Amino acid sequence: MVIKPGGIYSCKSGDGDFSIVKVLVVEDGGVHARLHTNRYKERPAAIDPKELKVAIGHVPLSEAGFRNWEPVLLLEQPVTEDELVGYKLWRDR
Repeated sequence: MVIKPGGIYSCKSGDGDFSIVKVLVVEDGGVHARLHTNRYKERPAAIDPKELKVAIGHVPLSEAGFRNWEPVLLLEQPVTEDELVGYKLWRDR
């Protein structure tokens, strides 16, 4: 599976639920993601991106760490400049 910037994925949570993660940037074996508060008891087959609520705007992960969450691509949307603010602060530190 190719991890795609702009991809919105359902991912396994540590408690057995599923959460939604948007990939912002993929680079050098790392994945930069935005985590959402939306939770599901079963893996959703589709979601409405307008209903997503941000929990954490930027999380840097290893690619292996992201894959451990067993991501499944739900849809793709362009990554906006607003979504990249946290990533750019992290990158430029």
